[in-house]
Amino acid sequence: IGLFFIFFKQKKISQSESINQLEIVKRNSKQSKIYHEFLDDYFSFSSISNAIEYFETKTNCLIKKQLVGGSGAKVLLIEFNKRLLVRKLTCSLNLSKFNFQIKWLNANKNLKFIPNIISTGNYDEVSYTDIEYINPSITFSEFINKNEVKTSEKIIFGIIKKLNLTIYKQKKIIYSEKILKKYVQDKVVKKIEKLFPLSIEIESLYKYKYLVINGKSFLNLSFCIDKIMSNTKIVKSLSTFNVSEIHGDLTLENILIKDRDFFLIDPNNENYISDKIIDYAKLYQSLNSGYEFLFQLKDVQINNNRISF
Repeated sequence: IGLFFIFFKQKKISQSESINQLEIVKRNSKQSKIYHEFLDDYFSFSSISNAIEYFETKTNCLIKKQLVGGSGAKVLLIEFNKRLLVRKLTCSLNLSKFNFQIKWLNANKNLKFIPNIISTGNYDEVSYTDIEYINPSITFSEFINKNEVKTSEKIIFGIIKKLNLTIYKQKKIIYSEKILKKYVQDKVVKKIEKLFPLSIEIESLYKYKYLVINGKSFLNLSFCIDKIMSNTKIVKSLSTFNVSEIHGDLTLENILIKDRDFFLIDPNNENYISDKIIDYAKLYQSLNSGYEFLFQLKDVQINNNRISF
């Protein structure tokens, strides 16, 4: 799945364009709703740029650097009243997820591995929050690349143990094939189909039964899904959920490491399934599938169903 988004990422244009570009881009009823949603989300960054300019020029905020951010948000390291903070900004289109993150962090603020929220506010159409800056720290992805495997393994097992003792407090067990199917459709299939109007390569790749990646053949995603969903035993297992609170996006990039201690950032509520298996799957995505590595690729070659990087 990561590869599909990498191909699209290479085609992105600068996000510093004015919001007036929304009026320049021709729209009509034949175009998909998803395409229009993409344009709205894309050009909304101009509102955030205006807010950043205001904070820098009209307040005591000094922007030190831009940090890695996602989900329609800008993340900045700022100095405010002689204190370093992380300021996260988002527009109204992404406000639901932003508000959830604030609520989740506040609800778990007594846990040592959750950064504190210092303040929240609004400027025009932009909402922002200032969060404790964990300094010095690096992402768990960076840590793994710099340290021995056993050291990283110890931290991973420590994270899972602490989450089981704190966040993962089981509420109930439910069984729902409907939720499973909706999750697969919305979180996997539709997310890729959303890119079809924007990338001929992605739409073409998705139709092949097999993809040959760096010389090795793999069953393509849609066929993998069909194979899984046609297996009654697997579907029954995947449709049984141990409902509890979760982080929701436990990738290596959302785990900060400071002196062997860990901190969790950027929780996600965009999961129909609230089971710790989601967090385990996100970790597996990073550790086994190399999500962070794939996302940083700059040169990917495509020839029919053959992909090389």
